[in-house]
Amino acid sequence: MDTNTILFYVIILIGIVAYGYFLIYRPRKKQTEQRNKQMEAQKRGDEIITVGGIYGTIDIIEENSVVIKLESGGTMRIARMAIAGKVSDILPPGQSR
Repeated sequence: MDTNTILFYVIILIGIVAYGYFLIYRPRKKQTEQRNKQMEAQKRGDEIITVGGIYGTIDIIEENSVVIKLESGGTMRIARMAIAGKVSDILPPGQSR
């Protein structure tokens, strides 16, 4: 193999690594950071939607779980990671649940 062929393969390899970083790893890292900020910002009284589509209001926050009050008056313990977000952040303005 001559030098030009080796250089060509090195450039291709660098391109593949850059592609993986900028189009896969970096956006995933930003998404994870945003999710962590969202979890830290949760507080008692926030109206939330779970990933399963359940609406509720945060009542008690623990390290890995949250107790939410449901419209029916009952309560439910869910994992903090099961919260999709605040109702106000997910639903478009003017749309009610």
